Amino acid sequence: MRDPAVALIIRPALASDAQSIGNLARQFASYLSELGDLTDFKLTANAYLRDGFGTKPAFSGLVAEDQGKGAR
Repeated sequence: MRDPAVALIIRPALASDAQSIGNLARQFASYLSELGDLTDFKLTANAYLRDGFGTKPAFSGLVAEDQGKGAR
């Protein structure tokens, strides 16, 4: 049972989140594929790092954490 006193923490996504975000993206793409979506999704950990960081990042992101663990 979840302790109601413990709240989710929302924080900026970091480069160190790349593997987890890539895994979530792959799982979501698989789910959509099972529903019949034919899109060739290309978000991987490497693409996330390449495009989301550096001097001119193309995007930023957020990560939800519950008791120190990122949402999965």
